[in-house]
Amino acid sequence: MTDSEKLDLILKQQEEILSLLRDVKPVQGTRWKEQPLPEDWEKWCIESRPDLDPVSVYKDFQSYWLSTGGKKAIKVDWFRTWQTWCRRQKAQEKRVADWKTSDVALAREASKIGLTPRAGESWEDLRRRYEEAIR
Repeated sequence: MTDSEKLDLILKQQEEILSLLRDVKPVQGTRWKEQPLPEDWEKWCIESRPDLDPVSVYKDFQSYWLSTGGKKAIKVDWFRTWQTWCRRQKAQEKRVADWKTSDVALAREASKIGLTPRAGESWEDLRRRYEEAIR
């Protein structure tokens, strides 16, 4: 095969590759649409992060992505986005336990269920009332 024939072959192959590339459409992402927690997502979360409550994590996930705008809110693979979200979650047991050791965390968690410190009430008394309320 002469150099000229080799060059012709290479040019022909390049043309074929360019033709194929023109036919390829870029993958387009989508914005999140409100929906119930998919069963396979819940199963994945339970298996991968048994320390998390999938329903609670999903509520945060959905709320975040529904309220996020711009290019950041467009994803190609929402299941992988869910997996990353779950992997990055702090253990919920630790967050729940914070109210046992932090007065600020106690006040925050108590206010979520409508409990406020009474006049002259100690943090320990509020902590006991909160424990009773969440049982």
